[in-house]
Amino acid sequence: MIKKITLLISFHIFLSAVSLFSQIDPYMVSEEIEEKIDLALDAFSSGDYEEALRILNQVLEIDSTNQRAKDLIESINELYNIETDRTGDNDEEPYITERPDFNIKEPPSENPDEELNKPDFSVRNDDYDLLQPEDTRSFFEFSFSPNLVLPWNIGEDSVVFPLESGYSTSFNGDINYYFKMWNRIFGFNGSYTLFLLNVIDEGFAADKLHVVDAMFSFRTFFLETLDSRIIFKFSVGYRGYFSNGYDFFVVEKRSLNGFNMGVNLEAPLLYLFWDREILKRIIFDVDMNLLFFPEHNTLNLFDFRFSGEFRFNHFSAGLHFGAYSIITSDAAEYLWTTGVNINLFF
Repeated sequence: MIKKITLLISFHIFLSAVSLFSQIDPYMVSEEIEEKIDLALDAFSSGDYEEALRILNQVLEIDSTNQRAKDLIESINELYNIETDRTGDNDEEPYITERPDFNIKEPPSENPDEELNKPDFSVRNDDYDLLQPEDTRSFFEFSFSPNLVLPWNIGEDSVVFPLESGYSTSFNGDINYYFKMWNRIFGFNGSYTLFLLNVIDEGFAADKLHVVDAMFSFRTFFLETLDSRIIFKFSVGYRGYFSNGYDFFVVEKRSLNGFNMGVNLEAPLLYLFWDREILKRIIFDVDMNLLFFPEHNTLNLFDFRFSGEFRFNHFSAGLHFGAYSIITSDAAEYLWTTGVNINLFF
């Protein structure tokens, strides 16, 4: 009798436990699903899209009718253009063939309906490549300058600048090229200047002086952004004078060869003090050259030039003023030069 009573009590306890478990189990399952969805959202917000999809698929294994998990999977795939495929024995698990990137813009889709409106904080070129500041450095520059030339001092014995004229003209062309393989910091420079000397009434020159420079250049950059920078350049190389009309007074021949060492500083000076977008395009330039001629008695010759220009994307124009060293038939002359400078750069 006692055995029967014991069995009945045990059976009743078992049925109560089963009933209680059947009531708790759905709650536990629902809580587990919510925890997994929260984990999936955390992984998604941190950029781990594969992990987010993996967790959401686990939710569907627990509850294949869970609409929230299905909607999240569909949203991730649609919003970030994730391609899906079936792998292994699990026919429900997608994998990512290409991870989306907020910084690199993908080429436009052939289907306009698939275009995605996603954040874009980068600057790209026409091929959708991400641009860095060094990508916008110029690698080829050409400049042309017509100049009015005045002698530093007009003396009574001046042969090059007689008192009745007192002025001359010159034309300058300058080419710079920088190698892309070295981030456009190493390159070479070539320039040619033609001085028209002994200007006569008709406006032609009796004598001509040709000045040639060929130099290697190194430049470095400060406060560099995509559209603004300070550039310091150092150059070293050759300078040659070639006359057409007279012999040089030292060597008694019509050519003179020497060394040229130059420094150049270029900066949007006004923009450094006033943060205005338009001021990025107003560029000031200081250029100085030290000259050495072994055949010449005077070794400390120099050039300097100050210029200001307004710059567009591949073109700039402005004014310059400075002094230029020339060697004539009877002396070394220092000349004031002023004129217009026109520049192209790529």
